[in-house]
Amino acid sequence: MATKDLGRTPLEAGNTTEYHEVRRELRQRYRREAKAYCRRVTRDPEFADEAPAPVAPEHRRPNGCWPSDMHADAIGPVKRWIHKQVGRRWNDVYSEIRSRFDMRTLAGRHIVEQHLLQYVDVHGNRLYSDLIVDDDGVLRERPQEWWRKRYRSERKTVSDAALSAWLAGRTITRRTETLFWCVPTGHTHREYRVVSRMRADHMGWENVSVPVDVMNYRQGRPFSRKEIAFYERLTSMQRAATAEALVTPRIASANRPTFRLARSPSPGAPPPTINEAA
Repeated sequence: MATKDLGRTPLEAGNTTEYHEVRRELRQRYRREAKAYCRRVTRDPEFADEAPAPVAPEHRRPNGCWPSDMHADAIGPVKRWIHKQVGRRWNDVYSEIRSRFDMRTLAGRHIVEQHLLQYVDVHGNRLYSDLIVDDDGVLRERPQEWWRKRYRSERKTVSDAALSAWLAGRTITRRTETLFWCVPTGHTHREYRVVSRMRADHMGWENVSVPVDVMNYRQGRPFSRKEIAFYERLTSMQRAATAEALVTPRIASANRPTFRLARSPSPGAPPPTINEAA
């Protein structure tokens, strides 16, 4: 009767779905480029001497065709095996892990250190592990009540539609302990922000600077008691969303002093100075 080797099963999962999608898209792009090249050469045979023919993705060098980190691991059998060891002493379980997996190989260390041991919280400093080792050294399941209590989401008392109607295109800012409205001025300014996107050859991610039109705001009146009561009913995520579009250093307060240069002096007058206007 054939049995599966737990040390080899995780490495037999093949490639990921993302790998197949990238491969399909690159092949489609190569076929489009090859057809366009053939049509151009048919009309102008001399074009074949001027421009090289498109190269198939699998024949490109030196970087190769596909990303090298597209291999998946079948960690389901490993996860099921470690969960079946609940109730045993952790020292005995770890000894069996070292006997099942060859830690002298790169694949064995990868499965044990990057996958299997991530499910066990041995020293009490890994919050996302499913299993823990108690004070007696026995492998136990982490209490689900602790997980739900720590990561319980806040219940909304104000719907998103009511929040949008209350904001009416405005944002909120805080000065010391007072909340103020920030009213849009109707003017925008252009900023360049760095975003991450997939490279054109799907060989990783790249950071690019894109222009963004940001609305200008000016500080308005402070909150009334009724508005403060409404604001306190919002969750922490909703409060953060109310000031998401606000650029704090660019707020133009009505009470903030502005500076401008004086007009050109007449002959014989002292040089211009910087005057402060309220």
